[in-house]
Amino acid sequence: MGTRSSIAYEDPETGIVTSSYCHYDGYLEGVGQTLVENYASPIQAREVASGGYYSALSQTVELSLADAVNKDEPQTFANAAAYFEDAKEAWTEYLYLYRQGVWFYAEPGGAAGPFLVRADDPNAEGEEIWRNVAGVLGLGPEKPRSYALG
Repeated sequence: MGTRSSIAYEDPETGIVTSSYCHYDGYLEGVGQTLVENYASPIQAREVASGGYYSALSQTVELSLADAVNKDEPQTFANAAAYFEDAKEAWTEYLYLYRQGVWFYAEPGGAAGPFLVRADDPNAEGEEIWRNVAGVLGLGPEKPRSYALG
């Protein structure tokens, strides 16, 4: 069974979000770390978010697509809030969003838990907050630490 995730890129000029599905290793130490270490530039982030479907995420988009068992197209959303809302229905365990040069993540929690938690208290239900992947993993700067959709 996989740890499902969605990898997205927000266009800084239009706010349009493009996302792709990844079936395996969606947790922070898997897909999250791979994104921070291998897809840190805006060009790389846009490319990985446009892949459509990945069985697992590798160090390059080409390797990731070569191993994919499906050929789904990427999804697009009018903005980050629409991407966020769509994920509530998709049973995706981790959402990743490249926004303003930083990879952020959120944990939807499925039917069993809250959609997201507050960045200052990982055990509390609360606001719609995205957290900085590199900062949480100790791989890079923690600022911006988080942001609320709005």
